[in-house]
Amino acid sequence: MKDLKVDFIIPGTQKGGTSSANINLNLHPDVHLAPNECHFFNDEFEQSLEKYKELLKIPKNFKGIVGEKSPRYCMNNTALKRIKKTFPNIKIIFFIREPVSRLVSQFNMEIQRKRTQCKNIIEFSQQNDIDLNLQTPLERGYYIDQIDKMVSFFGRENLFVPISERCKQNSFVEYNKIFTFLEVGELKKDEFPIKKNVHKRKYIISVSEKEKEYLHELYKPYNEKLFDFLGYKIEEWGRH
Repeated sequence: MKDLKVDFIIPGTQKGGTSSANINLNLHPDVHLAPNECHFFNDEFEQSLEKYKELLKIPKNFKGIVGEKSPRYCMNNTALKRIKKTFPNIKIIFFIREPVSRLVSQFNMEIQRKRTQCKNIIEFSQQNDIDLNLQTPLERGYYIDQIDKMVSFFGRENLFVPISERCKQNSFVEYNKIFTFLEVGELKKDEFPIKKNVHKRKYIISVSEKEKEYLHELYKPYNEKLFDFLGYKIEEWGRH
């Protein structure tokens, strides 16, 4: 389908603020982000690009740039290869969140959805992935491993890594950085109303400080490699 052009994809991370990104990026008149997760390159790839176009729900006569988000792409090498083959010059926006808080959020979500029988987060962190048998929930927070793979496919110049905590604290500034990366004009302050956090859930199970400390130690070497890649420490995460 030669007339279909997708300019950017948000491949993750799960519980990293991608639902808020869907709202905030669509504030820009020259940006269309598909309203729902498409998962085309995970699940629907054997179907035609016509099906993909239907999933994207591009407005009629829209002339701006088009994107989609599917947080499982970042952990699926097959999906990344398919994206590269279909759209060789696509831009990648990979949201990351402090990995322990991300894991706690996923644990809480899966308990509420009744999709895990685990009673503690350490057990949950090591189980086979709920969506795809590719990573454990713990490994979803090994961001540098996923980034290295995306860079190998798409190039460093085509990857932007927003920090979820910063996007939440100062959405106007951080999303304008994304708009600059996407090569569309920045929004003015009055064009960017403050949006509340999307998909915020009340936690129904507690995670002890001892468990959190254990997880922080597991993530520490991966975070250090991440900071080396980014060229700075993420101060909002603490525990360096």
